[in-house]
Amino acid sequence: MPVLKGTTSGSIRSIPLDIPCNIKSICFYNRTGGSITVLVAISIDTVETFVKSTTLAAGVSEYLKTDILVPKSAEIVVASSGTLDYYLTLE
Repeated sequence: MPVLKGTTSGSIRSIPLDIPCNIKSICFYNRTGGSITVLVAISIDTVETFVKSTTLAAGVSEYLKTDILVPKSAEIVVASSGTLDYYLTLE
């Protein structure tokens, strides 16, 4: 399964996807000493639809099994108010 992973302290945007896919799981890890807010969105023609929003306490991780459709040419956006490790599996 392809993945979208990395570390951010702001926001990231994937490249536009060549084919439709599903986000099968999302994992976040808060690397900061305080609480952070995390958002995941699907962006189609610059219009963002938020699919997941959560608050993570310091040093906390969250894992979520999902089945979120990402249409062809859409981008996946991950935004955080603090330093965050993210890992999304795509199918």
